[in-house]
Amino acid sequence: MDPIMIQQEPLLTLETLPKISSGFLSPLTPLSTLTRASAPEPNLTSGGGDITTGLGITSVSGTNIASNTHPNNVVASSGPSTQDLAKPSTQNNPSSTSPVDLDSDSDSDEPSKVIIITSHTQMSSDKVYCQLTVTEGHTKPPSLGIGRLRRDIGVEFCEAYFLTKEVPNDKKIVKILTCFKDFKHKQWIKLNRVNLVKKTWEEFIKEFLGRWTEKHWDMNLSDKLHTFSQGSAHFYEWAQDYRTQAAYLAGTCYEMDEKHVRAQISALMVPRLCLRTKADPKFTSITDFNNWLDAINNEFKLYTEDLKAAAEYLHAQDAHPSKKQKISHAALNPASASGSTSKAPAQALTGGDTN
Repeated sequence: MDPIMIQQEPLLTLETLPKISSGFLSPLTPLSTLTRASAPEPNLTSGGGDITTGLGITSVSGTNIASNTHPNNVVASSGPSTQDLAKPSTQNNPSSTSPVDLDSDSDSDEPSKVIIITSHTQMSSDKVYCQLTVTEGHTKPPSLGIGRLRRDIGVEFCEAYFLTKEVPNDKKIVKILTCFKDFKHKQWIKLNRVNLVKKTWEEFIKEFLGRWTEKHWDMNLSDKLHTFSQGSAHFYEWAQDYRTQAAYLAGTCYEMDEKHVRAQISALMVPRLCLRTKADPKFTSITDFNNWLDAINNEFKLYTEDLKAAAEYLHAQDAHPSKKQKISHAALNPASASGSTSKAPAQALTGGDTN
């Protein structure tokens, strides 16, 4: 089959719909099944190891399908942003004639729901690392469209379907093999189907991600974590983001234990907060990691309140320039404070002649 024909199927568009933001920086955008646009070009840029966060998958009706281990608040914004939303990747409408056999074991006739997943974090907030399309319906499994695959997105995509359909372990591989719409994934599955269906889910996902995720992703992620400073981010959100990214290195030669993560967070937080906490026994004596983060976060709140108070004071000074000028004039001319004392310096300078 010609792969070009697959990419020419009609797609849905994002142009007129509101955006839903989940987690720190992972926008999820429901699409209307009534609007269509021409097929965009696939994203071929090489970001080179940009780091993604955990994501939640939310249907058009607002039902939470899957989420990361840390619950995320879903916030609706006023409209889509060109920086947060990339062009949607190739997507297959379940009603179209697709060469892929899909599951149809449900009696529901409700239309399918289409969700766009974009993923990026504070490490590369101006770039979209991965754009994947998930089509979730009552009669068909979700579909994974064209995109640069991350380990977390690949696993979340599959497990979201398993969760909603309550798929047993012995059926997971058979159910999920028909969901990959990227041509290279489909060809790889076609050539290896006999061996793949014999594997457990854990074995399959390990082999799939090992084959299709970025080479040396663990080394690139480790390098980025060693320079991922807090910057202007809120401390607690940044620290949790850091922990999430570090958790992806588990089982690799770059694995970071809790002690290492704590040392990195301590070194990469804003300098003034680091100076306040790194040698203070009030913080160094705390052994529990979560309690330590809470204590640092409380100190960060006090620190930001001090900055806010200083900013308000400066703003108040700028709001009354005449008062500020009087104070400056008095400081430069202390002899003008009273009429009786102002004449003495003048007489001394002129030799006593004031005429």
